[in-house]
Amino acid sequence: MIAITEQENIIPLSTPIVLSAAVFSAKYKRSFADEIIYAIVIFHPAALITSDGHSRECLK
Repeated sequence: MIAITEQENIIPLSTPIVLSAAVFSAKYKRSFADEIIYAIVIFHPAALITSDGHSRECLK
């Protein structure tokens, strides 16, 4: 797990990411913070590692 955490990329919060997160948050009634993460994964394809059950469902 340490090797994974040492690989970092800083992704700026662009307007498309923030607007998408706002739409997702309103549409699915989930927190804006969670939706920022999902929007980043959509705009910057990456593996999302989570133990959060509803997070896994959202990405299907």
